[in-house]
Amino acid sequence: MLTLVQRWSRGDESIGVMDGLLEAQRELLLSTGSMTLALETHTGKTVQVELRKTVRIELSEETGDYLGLPLTPDKEPRRKKTLEREVWLTSGGVRLIYARTLIPLECIDAGLLGRLESGSAEPIGRILASLKIPFSKSRLQVGTLRAAEPGHDLGLDPD
Repeated sequence: MLTLVQRWSRGDESIGVMDGLLEAQRELLLSTGSMTLALETHTGKTVQVELRKTVRIELSEETGDYLGLPLTPDKEPRRKKTLEREVWLTSGGVRLIYARTLIPLECIDAGLLGRLESGSAEPIGRILASLKIPFSKSRLQVGTLRAAEPGHDLGLDPD
């Protein structure tokens, strides 16, 4: 469960959750391309994945709004079937980034869906590149979250 602790902000805002980050951390967080490639460039090491889960879920209407999914023709609440994947991106055995990916099933390439649901421990950026699926990040927002499971993985108090 993720709980927002501090308001969401755009990455280019000069105050808030971006305060205290090193320039390299900002660059990684705000990159529009592959986080995997950016991490490998930064660390000089191959990035690996520690897979936490890959499941199909139904999105809440709020999350559907955030992702910009269209309303159904009859304006009924959206309960879009979605692939949810949670991983740790690691390098040299060190957990670097906790990543949660949501991809509506109606938007996903069949080859990509198959690779992800097979339990692949490859970073999604590397899978996308191997399947020649172009992508970019947009509408990035940054916030401070309380996340008990990733905190537990790092040996932190859930609060």
